Amino acid sequence: MKRQSFVGATLLLTAFALFNLIRSPDAFGASQPDNSTIVGTLIFEEEGTFHIYLVDESTFKVPMKGVRKITVRPTGQEQKASTAKFRFNNIPKGIYGIRCFLDQNDNGRLDRSLFGPSEPWGMSFKNKRSIGRPHFEQISFELKGGTRSVRISVE
Repeated sequence: MKRQSFVGATLLLTAFALFNLIRSPDAFGASQPDNSTIVGTLIFEEEGTFHIYLVDESTFKVPMKGVRKITVRPTGQEQKASTAKFRFNNIPKGIYGIRCFLDQNDNGRLDRSLFGPSEPWGMSFKNKRSIGRPHFEQISFELKGGTRSVRISVE
């Protein structure tokens, strides 16, 4: 009799645990409702391929690195309009920034001269672009879920 009670209790607890697991929003890798999407517009005047980096405070300090990277080659219509669209999907909550450059010679890196970058570049500046090396605080924004729009001038 004791054995049957123990087996019955074990089965009941197992069923309860499975029911709660299935009800859980992140069971079996389901997408998190708090994740965000970033939809961006690049404003530019020259031709090339954009390398766009989503950065957090730690990856901002490392050139050519980011939490995520995408490459965008503007279409003919985008080239005529001097704007190109980009999108980062499924980004967890947090504080991020965006930096990019226009690779005019398609060598995959931001070329430099004696005085700084020789190819157009841009960041998700909160205010006007300033002279000098940018700081993360100048380009950062908080993602709390939903969709965030960003416009970046690439000069």
